[in-house]
Amino acid sequence: MTAPAVNRDLENASEAVISEYLSEYDAEQLKGIANNVKGIYHEQLWVELYNATHTDTRAELIGPTNNPGADVRIVDVVTGETVGEVQLKATDST
Repeated sequence: MTAPAVNRDLENASEAVISEYLSEYDAEQLKGIANNVKGIYHEQLWVELYNATHTDTRAELIGPTNNPGADVRIVDVVTGETVGEVQLKATDST
C-alpha cells in the first residue's frame, strides 16, 4: 500500500476520524504522509509571506499538490499574467 494522495474528505474531519484513517498505514507510509503534509504547509506559509510583502505580484498555489515542475505561480496583479513559477522544498538537508 502506498501513501495516499491528498484526501479532501479529511479536511474538516475530527481527530478521531483522522486517527482511524491513518491507522491503516504502516510506519514508513506515515512518514511519507507526514512529509507530504509538511510540504503543503510550507507552500501555504510561503505564499502567505510572499503576498504580505509584495504589492505588484501575488503568489498562488498551483492546482494539484503533485504538479510537476512548480508549486507556486507568481502573477502580475494588474494583468493577471503569470510572471514566474517556483518549486519549493521543505527540508533541513543542505
